[in-house]
Amino acid sequence: VEQRLLDQALRLGVEGRGGLVENEDGRVLEEGAGDGDPLLLAAGEPRTLLSDHRVVPARKVQDAGYEVRLRIDPVVRYSTWEKDYRRLTEMIFDHVEPSRITIGEYRPAQGLSSHIRTRFPESSLLKVNGSLIVEAGKLRYPRECRIEMFRTIADGIRRCDKKVQIALCKETPQVWKAAGLDGKVLYCNCTG
Repeated sequence: VEQRLLDQALRLGVEGRGGLVENEDGRVLEEGAGDGDPLLLAAGEPRTLLSDHRVVPARKVQDAGYEVRLRIDPVVRYSTWEKDYRRLTEMIFDHVEPSRITIGEYRPAQGLSSHIRTRFPESSLLKVNGSLIVEAGKLRYPRECRIEMFRTIADGIRRCDKKVQIALCKETPQVWKAAGLDGKVLYCNCTG
């Protein structure tokens, strides 16, 4: 039963206390790339991030004694993003007590952008892609925009739980600091 719960919550970045979880086949479970599915977002479903079907299994895993770390990734900016991400953070803490939440922005690789363009030519993400800049070899939101998004979401997390660790995915110490986060402990769920 626990293995099934872990498989369900895998995309939420669930770890066993003291290390990665290994199943009976010797397979090590690790977190996926993020909670949001860019293809669902491309299909015009930005609120897929707000469904609780990803958070509820994490509660069951936590009740079984496992540490839960979550990712809010990809963060996408759209007309109601602030209200929606505030609601997402509240929903998370209604169901689970994560030890860490890592925040990552929408940063599409060229292959994903091409795939979205082919499968979802009317996608609003293609408009988002037009507002992104190339930084460190990746398409990204401009630095000040990322800082605003990260700070807004981090503030929402802190309103719910002041003790939870908050991390940024693939960001510089300067962005961590500008977003009001402790840049001395620079690691996200990807790295440690």
